[in-house]
Amino acid sequence: MLVADPSLRAGVHRQGWFFLKMLKMGENLGIGLFYQVSTCYIAVNFNQPHLKTSQTPMKRYRLLTLMIPLTIALATVGCANKAKPDNAALESTKSVEVTVVQYETLQAAYTKQDDVLYVVNFWATWCAPCVKELPDFMAVNQQFKDTDGYKMLLVSLDEVSNLETAVKPMITDLNLAVTHYLLDDVTRMNTWIPAIHPSWQGTIPATLFIRNGETLHFEGAPLNQTALTDLIQQFL
Repeated sequence: MLVADPSLRAGVHRQGWFFLKMLKMGENLGIGLFYQVSTCYIAVNFNQPHLKTSQTPMKRYRLLTLMIPLTIALATVGCANKAKPDNAALESTKSVEVTVVQYETLQAAYTKQDDVLYVVNFWATWCAPCVKELPDFMAVNQQFKDTDGYKMLLVSLDEVSNLETAVKPMITDLNLAVTHYLLDDVTRMNTWIPAIHPSWQGTIPATLFIRNGETLHFEGAPLNQTALTDLIQQFL
């Protein structure tokens, strides 16, 4: 981001300082043309030794009056061209069920005394290793989903504000056909992270294997299809 040198600011007249502010707005809007033209304008008015000009004050004023409507026009175009939500994609995620919970509710879901092996994977849409391993998890789940005493849960650690725009679309795109939770309890992470497993430092992906409230195994690293299959077969 452009920040004028303090030694230059002192010599900037009102027009130049106005354009410095307008430049910041143009840069934030991502308007490359405005950025370039404005930079040239300010350099001229800062009397940079490497960019001299023979413009008279009147010519510089005319340039200013031309740049103002250009700024407004480009700003309008920039706003109009901002990415718009994909309504069709959002519509397709309406059937996706993700239960937003705090830790106690999540814990109750996988510590039931029901003789079921719960494979609980902690992930997030912004976690590349998490996303990379999810297809393997789905392949393994397809293999075991009809097995008595087995259930897979995916627990997103994304911000709840990203549920509709990131989490659900990824669930749809990757066809993550399991039970989903979003753990919205970040202010107490220092409590629930060690409660899930004492060795866990909170890094993801991480996978918990648990039955009847007893932890059988905790994996604090990515798992491929073979390793995950072996662990499930070991504990079933």
